Amino acid sequence: MEYLLQHFGKLIPVAAAMMLPASAAWMTMLLRRRRRVGLRRAFVTASLDVVIVMWAVWVSLLVTMPTANPGSVHLVPGTDLLVAAGDREAFWQLTANFSLLLPLGMLLPARWVWWRSTRRVTVAAFTTSCGIELTQYIAAVGRVTSTDDVLVNTAGATAGASLTLWIIHRRQVPQFTPVVAPVGVQPGPRSAVWAVGSRTRGVDPVAVPGPRLPRTAIAMPRHANTAPRTANTATWNADTAARNADTATWGADTARV
Repeated sequence: MEYLLQHFGKLIPVAAAMMLPASAAWMTMLLRRRRRVGLRRAFVTASLDVVIVMWAVWVSLLVTMPTANPGSVHLVPGTDLLVAAGDREAFWQLTANFSLLLPLGMLLPARWVWWRSTRRVTVAAFTTSCGIELTQYIAAVGRVTSTDDVLVNTAGATAGASLTLWIIHRRQVPQFTPVVAPVGVQPGPRSAVWAVGSRTRGVDPVAVPGPRLPRTAIAMPRHANTAPRTANTATWNADTAARNADTATWGADTARV
């Protein structure tokens, strides 16, 4: 906690000062969007937009804030990770790097459909992290330019995007309550039950109540069975005539004998 307050404590007044303009921007977007998309959607989109912009500004100020420490470069992957395993301060630094882009990885897929791809979020996080490390090295703000920072920042954004996509996918899949079909009822689109499999719970397809179609939608027209009935009658008459002919032939042969 001391490490977090030492390195991030200076940004607490900045975050507090951002609350007033952020609240004004949120209220303006809410009032302008509620007539087009409704109050609920306007509230969600305005809140996401404000939080995304505030976090992006906060991250930009954090990574460019000068420190009194001498800067260094760690290009070998795993250098900082090994140190974090045995040093408490390095562990908190690793945790901060993991959480740096995690909120953006969670919020961007929730706000825009285009970002609902783990690959896109990962590529964008990797590019952003490389830009952050390059900026710190060129500006000489006294921070460590490390390959592990790029990897950990990217991992945090990817984890956030994966969590958001999992939640979205879980909400889109319908939940069904398994029931038992009555005896003698075949599950199907025209019966009183419908066979549906619940993939979220990993159970086999079961019969659940389905929409009962109107009788007019499933009743067959009267003339639909006329042709098959006529064909069957003709076939039966032909068979009867053939049997009568065989009987007549047998009678004639018997008379000759």
